[in-house]
Amino acid sequence: MGSWTDFHQQMSSQPPPIASRFCNKLQIAIGKICNPLQRTATRSSARGSTSGMTFDFAHYLTLLEPFRVPAPPLPGPDARLAEWRWPPLRPYNGFSGELRVRVWQLQRFALDAGTLARPEVCSVCRSRAHVGFHNETYADPWNIIPLCHACHMAVHGRFRHPDAWARFQAHHHRAGIELWFDMLPAIFINMEEWIGAPRQPDM
Repeated sequence: MGSWTDFHQQMSSQPPPIASRFCNKLQIAIGKICNPLQRTATRSSARGSTSGMTFDFAHYLTLLEPFRVPAPPLPGPDARLAEWRWPPLRPYNGFSGELRVRVWQLQRFALDAGTLARPEVCSVCRSRAHVGFHNETYADPWNIIPLCHACHMAVHGRFRHPDAWARFQAHHHRAGIELWFDMLPAIFINMEEWIGAPRQPDM
């Protein structure tokens, strides 16, 4: 495990723009950023990288908004962070595997400290078995979607199994309600690029 101080030192040693982007994401972690929905309307959509489809990121973020929880206190400077002991994570929605691990460390610290409630019910299928957190945007560590293991695997496996993903969406669709997974395509979307570097918050 590494300390919170080590975390800061490691990221500050990264060449720009990685360090500057991550410093902004740390500001997000302490709940002092602008809302990405305040971006100008000219950036309300962006093209997926593989099919040329248009994806409305701004609207998608409104569907994720109900899953935001209050930001817990950050670890102290000498806090020990949990070590990721599994294979390296791949990028997701444009966010690097390294950032995904860092967000997991923040969430794990908050869970262990009792400042973040553990998820109990899958937000898609309502199962209570093996429920964990899923992030669609790693620009906000506290926008966390409770998913059971089966639904979580369906979300991440949609690129390899688009037909199965379409069946998943149809099966869990709720009449008259648009849910976040209804919008989620079976191709790559670059949310990190669309969000960009957030404005410097007021301290």
